[in-house]
Amino acid sequence: MSATPTSAGTPLDLTVGFTDPIAYHAAVTPGRIAIRDLDRARDFTWADLHALVSRAAGLLLSMLDRPAGERVAVLMRNNVEQIALQAACGRVGAIFVPMNWRLTGPELELVAKDATPRMIFYDADFAPVLPSIEGLGATLIEFEDMVARLDAAAPAPPLPLTDPDAPNTLLYTSGTTGLPKGVIITARNAAASSANYGLGNRVGPDSVFLCDMPMFHTVGLYAMTRTSLQHGSLLLLSTRFDGDRTLERLRDPALGVTHFFCVPQMAQMLRLQPTYKVGDLSRLTVFSTGGAPHAAAMIHRWLDEGVYMSDGYGMTETGSGFGMPLDLAKIREKAGSVGLPYIAMAVRVVDPDGNDVAVGEIGEIWMKGPGVSPGYWNQPEATAKAFENGWLKSGDAGRLDADGYLYLVDRWKDMFISGGENVSWRWTRWLTWR
Repeated sequence: MSATPTSAGTPLDLTVGFTDPIAYHAAVTPGRIAIRDLDRARDFTWADLHALVSRAAGLLLSMLDRPAGERVAVLMRNNVEQIALQAACGRVGAIFVPMNWRLTGPELELVAKDATPRMIFYDADFAPVLPSIEGLGATLIEFEDMVARLDAAAPAPPLPLTDPDAPNTLLYTSGTTGLPKGVIITARNAAASSANYGLGNRVGPDSVFLCDMPMFHTVGLYAMTRTSLQHGSLLLLSTRFDGDRTLERLRDPALGVTHFFCVPQMAQMLRLQPTYKVGDLSRLTVFSTGGAPHAAAMIHRWLDEGVYMSDGYGMTETGSGFGMPLDLAKIREKAGSVGLPYIAMAVRVVDPDGNDVAVGEIGEIWMKGPGVSPGYWNQPEATAKAFENGWLKSGDAGRLDADGYLYLVDRWKDMFISGGENVSWRWTRWLTWR
C-alpha cells in the first residue's frame, strides 16, 4: 500500500446526529453495569448512572442562575461523581473544568483566575492548596458535601440538546511560556476523539476498560472514560496507578480487562513488578501507550509475549489522533512509529513555510478533524498562532513513511523534556500522580 506524503484528506466527521451516550445506553440496556468503582467496591448500572447525571444536572440548575457558559471545576481524583458532573454540564450547557491536582497552589491559582469557575468541588486531601484559590469568587464544596447534595438533588427535567460546538470542557495545558492555556473541548470534539480511539482499537459493548489515568488529562477523561461510555463498554474506575495493584487487575480474569492505556514508563513499571509473568497481559485486546517515546526494542519485547502493544499519538488539543493497527506483524514492522491517523483525523507534515514535505522528510506535524479543539479559552492570540484554516500546528516534529505511518522525531519548538514530561506541562504531568 502507498499513501500520499501528507495523508491530508478530509477526515470523516462521525459526530453528525450527536446525542447523549449515557441517556442512550440507559434507555437500551438500563440494567447493564456501566461503571465499576474498584476502590469503593460499587457498581453503577446505566440506569444508575443516568439517574446520577440527572440529579447532578438538577443540582447545577439549582445553584446556577444561568448555567449556560458557567464554569464548574473539580479538584479530585477519579470518581463516578465527576463523570456525572461533566455529563451534567453537557446537559445544562455549563463548562466542566477538571483541575490538575498535582499542581502547586500558585499554579492552581493561575488556572482558577483564567477559568473563573462559579464552583469548585474538591477532595479533602487537596484542602492544603485551597488558600491559593479562596477569595477568587468560586464556591468551594468538599467531596462528601457534594455527594450529599447529589443524593438530595431533584432530577433535572428532560432538557434539549445543547450546541455540540459550544465549549463543554476546559483542559489546561501550556505552551512554551509555561502559562496555563485552557484547551476548549466541545461535545463534537469529545465524540470524534472517542470514535477515533474506539474504531482504531476494536472497542464495543463487550470491551472492559481499566482507567487509572487521572481525569484531568485527555487520556483519562476521553480516551478511556468517554470512549467506554460512548461505546457502551464497562469502565473499571481506579483512583490512581499502582504497579502491583494495576498488574493484578490487568491479569485478573474475573475483571476481564480488554483495554488499558498508560505511558511507556508505566508499562515498564508493570514489567518490573516481582510478580510479573510472561503472558500476564496477552489477553488484552490492546495495550496502548503514548505521551513519551516508546523504544522499538521494548515494543518488540511486548510483541514477543503476544501483547498488542499499540503506541499512539495525540494532544490535549486533538484527543486521540494516531495509533497502530492491531496486527502483531504490522506493529513489529513499524515499531517506533505512532501509527496511522485515525478515521476522523487528517495529517500534514510541513516545512517552516507551511509547505508539505516529501515522504521521509522531517517537518512540523499539523492535524485537522472534528476532534480538534477550536482554540484556547480567553487567548485569541495563542489560538491564532496555533491554528490555521482548521489545522492545528502541533509544535512536534515528525516524518511520514511511504505507507503513511507517522514517526515522531523531536519538538519543533524549542522545548525540553524532563522525566517523560515537558517542563512547561506539555504532557500535563503524566507520571507521578501516585
